[in-house]
Amino acid sequence: MAAKTPEHRVLSARTAALKRHHPEADHSGLERDLRAARLEEHIRATVETWPALTPEQRAKLAVLLANPDMREHGNSGVDSG
Repeated sequence: MAAKTPEHRVLSARTAALKRHHPEADHSGLERDLRAARLEEHIRATVETWPALTPEQRAKLAVLLANPDMREHGNSGVDSG
């Protein structure tokens, strides 16, 4: 896995401290942000190894990230013709 970004390190430390000092508190917001930071790092590391994408490929991936429900319907939201 790629090196942790400063944002990831801060979120990880903040989440750990909150869980340690306030175990009864709702941690869902910080946990969501931490997962998003991990995903961003993973995507960034993966994309860096790819060849350049076509505009159509970029559009298709953008639709998946913007609207996850599109995956369930097998429709990218991008015209194929």
